[in-house]
Amino acid sequence: MCRPLYDTWSTVNMDNYYMSATCAMHLRQKGVYCRGTIRSSRKFIPKSILYTSAEIKSLPRGTHRYAVNTEHGMVAVGWIDNKAVHFISTVDSTKVVNVRRRVQNNKVDVSTPIIVQNNNKYMGGVN
Repeated sequence: MCRPLYDTWSTVNMDNYYMSATCAMHLRQKGVYCRGTIRSSRKFIPKSILYTSAEIKSLPRGTHRYAVNTEHGMVAVGWIDNKAVHFISTVDSTKVVNVRRRVQNNKVDVSTPIIVQNNNKYMGGVN
């Protein structure tokens, strides 16, 4: 599907159905950046970014973990919102920003990796 984008260095945003570490590496080799959510059960996802169910219940919203692969120019992120969410990107950095999230009837600022903000912007999420 991305063949027309080869060597354009465009950014492709994917959901967890299509996203994988091998797909991200392949696209980057072909001159296409990508970012997206990834299922925690996918092959080659760094185990260091995954959260146990006990950690999800005990850690505060906004907690995040990074794994960086400099050889492939890729960053993997685990982030706790209401539940754990995982991302892979070949275009984003490890910068941390704040996003507004709804908690009951209030909106609060939650720290988040920049990949979460960028992924929400292009995938139709609410900031």
